[in-house]
Amino acid sequence: MEHEVKRAEIKARMVTGTYMLQSNISRYNQQEVPATCQICKDEDETLNHMLLKCAAFTGERAAFTGKLTQVLGSRNSGKWDTILNNNLLLQLILDCTHPDVTVIIGDEQRLLSDTRKSHTSLLPRDPYAES
Repeated sequence: MEHEVKRAEIKARMVTGTYMLQSNISRYNQQEVPATCQICKDEDETLNHMLLKCAAFTGERAAFTGKLTQVLGSRNSGKWDTILNNNLLLQLILDCTHPDVTVIIGDEQRLLSDTRKSHTSLLPRDPYAES
C-alpha cells in the first residue's frame, strides 16, 4: 500500500511539473549541474526522456506497452496510430483521463481503469526517497 501511495505522489509531481528532473535542477541551480540523465547519460533528463526513451526503463516500458496493447488492441490499431502520431503517449501515461486521450480511447470506465493499472509499472521509484 505504501508503495502505491508513493507512486501516486510521484505521478502527481510529474503531472504538475514539480518532479525534480535533471533538466529542472540544471536550469535553476546556481552551481553548474548537467541536465543529462544521471542514469543513462544519453540525453537531457526530461519527462519525455525518462518515460519514453531512457534505456534504464526499457523493461518497464516493454511491460507497460504489453499491457497497454491488451487495453487498446494491437499496435496496428487506429487507436495506437492516433496516440503515437499526436504525441499523446506521454499524456496517456501521466493522465489517461485527459480529454485529448479519452477522445481516442473512449471513456468506458473499464478501459480507463485498465489503462490506469497498466501505466503504473512505468512510473519510476523516487530516486530521492529514502529506501
